[in-house]
Amino acid sequence: MTAFFFYFKIGVVIEMNKQEIDPILTGKNLKKYVEQSGYSVKEIQKYLCLECPQPIYRWFKGKTFPSIHHLYSLSVLLNVTMNDLIEVK
Repeated sequence: MTAFFFYFKIGVVIEMNKQEIDPILTGKNLKKYVEQSGYSVKEIQKYLCLECPQPIYRWFKGKTFPSIHHLYSLSVLLNVTMNDLIEVK
């Protein structure tokens, strides 16, 4: 007896919801958590080993994003998750 095997190529479509980080909302969120923590910008600057506080103010205004390393360090310092700090559109 001969066996016949049929192979069907099944196309699986995965729809991904691409989400973008909202720089303005993320900046406001960062500022909120920093203010709630009681840390000053100068203390955050020292903790992150930044030469000046300008990057932190740029993050707050949504002009730039913190690096992944700074985001992780902030989450540890502020006792929140990295996802808590980020806001998506």
